[in-house]
Amino acid sequence: MKNEENSALLEGQGLLEQLRTNLAGKNGYVWLEALKKFNRQEIPTWNAPADWKIWGTLSNGYFKSVDHVKRTLEANGMEIWGRAETMARRLRFGNFKPYGVDIVMVDIIDLGFDENQEVSFKEINKAAKKKGLEECTPYDAFEIRLKFNDQPIQKRNDEFYVVVMSTIKGGVFHIMNTGGHLVIGSLYPNSDTMYNKHSKFFFRLISKK
Repeated sequence: MKNEENSALLEGQGLLEQLRTNLAGKNGYVWLEALKKFNRQEIPTWNAPADWKIWGTLSNGYFKSVDHVKRTLEANGMEIWGRAETMARRLRFGNFKPYGVDIVMVDIIDLGFDENQEVSFKEINKAAKKKGLEECTPYDAFEIRLKFNDQPIQKRNDEFYVVVMSTIKGGVFHIMNTGGHLVIGSLYPNSDTMYNKHSKFFFRLISKK
């Protein structure tokens, strides 16, 4: 019978608890990749999340209702289109406690993929999490649209500006500039929907809640 008093497991209990804390923390994916290498008896490396350039800081809770969204966008020469408005009306606006939300805008190259690759929506999400980013909330999309008033005109069919967030009935918000007309629309990506270097994605930095 194994002598548990001499087992390294007893001595390692504290280390295991610390590892659980590290995996659950904001750099959890960095620790996970290092742990995988360790278990393969490879030398672990710790690649810190990228030092992202902040695209903008949002005021969480700025909009109080869908009608407030529509009035504000229209006052600034913008619109919310069709299915995007239907998606918005499924949201529960409320008196959210305001706090600063830092947003980054990235492409597949920023996330570590080759510029000639096509990358799935699922892979984009996974890579972003490993680099210290998290999904936006649907509410972020409206203020992103409002602040992105210098968006270039879309010239390619494979060029998308996607707010990566929890889907609303399968849809996410799509920030558009069609011939100088600034619009928030909707996309319905599957996990295997493919994107290339011409698309941009909005994520949050780790929340300051």
